[in-house]
Amino acid sequence: MKKYPRNALCPCGSGKKYKHCCIDKEFEWVERNGEICKRIPLPNNVTNILKKQYQKHIDTFGREPGPDDLVFFNVPSGIDLEKETVKIMEEAGIPGELIYAYKKTGRLVSEENKKYLTDAELKEWKDAIAEYYSIYH
Repeated sequence: MKKYPRNALCPCGSGKKYKHCCIDKEFEWVERNGEICKRIPLPNNVTNILKKQYQKHIDTFGREPGPDDLVFFNVPSGIDLEKETVKIMEEAGIPGELIYAYKKTGRLVSEENKKYLTDAELKEWKDAIAEYYSIYH
């Protein structure tokens, strides 16, 4: 991976230079194999979970995971996972506007994790919340 150039346009789509946009966020843009990716630091507990999954892959398939292998290879498909997530959110009493925004954006946004979002991603979340209120209130 190499650092994204400071003077290049920010990959978030704001139209600003990276150095005037996302450079001071809690993530960084990097170039990897010709692709621009967002790199977010992982907490130790998440790193430990990923290490366990890595070993589980080796134990299950007898080889190290490759770039096209799923990290969590024994979970339901994306649609099933979304339905299960929504069901759990409803059972937990999560407010409807947050469930709506999750279904609309695919994100669960909190005070703790919003620092990892671009301004555009955060706007998309807030717009989904506003849309919920315009429809249901």
